[in-house]
Amino acid sequence: MPNVVVASREEIHTYPLRLEPETVFCTDRPLTVEEFYEMVDEDTNAELMEGVIVMKSPASYRQETLFSFLYTTLNLYVKERKLGQVLGSRTAVRITNHTAREPDLLFVSKQRLDIILSAASGRNQTNFGLQIADYGTLKLEIGN
Repeated sequence: MPNVVVASREEIHTYPLRLEPETVFCTDRPLTVEEFYEMVDEDTNAELMEGVIVMKSPASYRQETLFSFLYTTLNLYVKERKLGQVLGSRTAVRITNHTAREPDLLFVSKQRLDIILSAASGRNQTNFGLQIADYGTLKLEIGN
């Protein structure tokens, strides 16, 4: 069961926000993606799901070995065919105004590379994203 922290946005004075893994942080209203980016930095392992900040769990050995295999395989395929760019898990992707995820793998076609190259920290849409969830954190990962 995740820890839940509830506060108004005005009560939070320390940025970037630092919470324990598997902590859920919510305010008196759903946070926007822009507010989320103001509250966290690149080193914060968090995602915004429906206006609520969820601190992610550290990756397990199984997740890392699966990531390594999938990244290598997909990256070789994409590079060989000059299809675009494969990126790893530290690239944020805006899903809606209240949801921003960091998929474990994402693909951006060469026709859309400008969205990553021109956007601050690549915080835009992608062609394909993949989240690798460990069974132990699956409910937290999918937002249930």
